[in-house]
Amino acid sequence: MPIVRSTATFPAPVEKVFLYVDSPEYLKLWMEGLVDVTYPEEFDPASPVGTKFKMKIKEGKAINEYDGEVLEYEPNKRLVVSNYNSSWRMVISYDFTVLDGEQTRLDYVCTMEMHTVMAKIMGWMFLWFSKMLLRKFMRNLAKAIAEDRHPA
Repeated sequence: MPIVRSTATFPAPVEKVFLYVDSPEYLKLWMEGLVDVTYPEEFDPASPVGTKFKMKIKEGKAINEYDGEVLEYEPNKRLVVSNYNSSWRMVISYDFTVLDGEQTRLDYVCTMEMHTVMAKIMGWMFLWFSKMLLRKFMRNLAKAIAEDRHPA
């Protein structure tokens, strides 16, 4: 089961870093390829655990849609989501630690479960690509937070 990890420190309060990871509008500012996040059922922001969502991601020339679910949600502390299709499932955890009033450490762990032989082969083959993409996302996140761009 491939696992991808990253830790980054941001010169921003935890509330701001959490917002950039939690809000679909802010996700688009740093997660390249993200086209849209929709909630097929009613979304209750006060109690998001169990909420299903769909993510559209541009991959090359194609736009692919993936199912997702919020598994854990503690504002400004922890967010765990799952993205999946019939071949694989990713469980992504974001853990936030306040280092002082203006710095936040984000620990990211993505565990990939492959359900088919082809997905297992491709998952291990592209593990290096996933790590490279994650480094790019973390740089994009740092830049977006530093610039404090707000969605339109």
